[in-house]
Amino acid sequence: QLGDLPAAAFNEGVSIRLEGPLDPDPLRAALGDLIARHDALRLRFARDGSGFTVGAAQAPDLPLHDLSAAADPEAALEAFLADDARRPVDIVDGAPIRAALLRLSETAHVLVLTAHHIVCDGWSWNVLIEELAALHTARATGADAALAPAPSFAAVAARLAGQAPAAETR
Repeated sequence: QLGDLPAAAFNEGVSIRLEGPLDPDPLRAALGDLIARHDALRLRFARDGSGFTVGAAQAPDLPLHDLSAAADPEAALEAFLADDARRPVDIVDGAPIRAALLRLSETAHVLVLTAHHIVCDGWSWNVLIEELAALHTARATGADAALAPAPSFAAVAARLAGQAPAAETR
């Protein structure tokens, strides 16, 4: 309702450089595992802000953008990142996180993750990236990621909704 540019101010994003040959399938599966682990990454919010629902875990869209034929793949990457930063994350009709994989060369890729601040902040990215690395290694090698269960955003919100507001918010 704010328009694209103000709404995009709520974007939180990370770009992860991946060096070496890359099979995108285990990465896509690991991203799906990450989204399945964290219900906050599957939230859909009511347009009026009155609540949210938790969507089912689904295989994420991970489009591959091949920039390797560009005259300057790094410049093409910067243009993609600038465009992505201007595009708001739709938390009403879409997932609160999106991903893209950019190929700069056969051995250089960039994973771009963008989420709405309502579900992810700077501290959260550290947790998510560490978990994504463990999940990707597990998918690529067939090993167990050995991650503790993730806390539930919906459970915390439900618990807090049953409590009286803190004195400083009255």
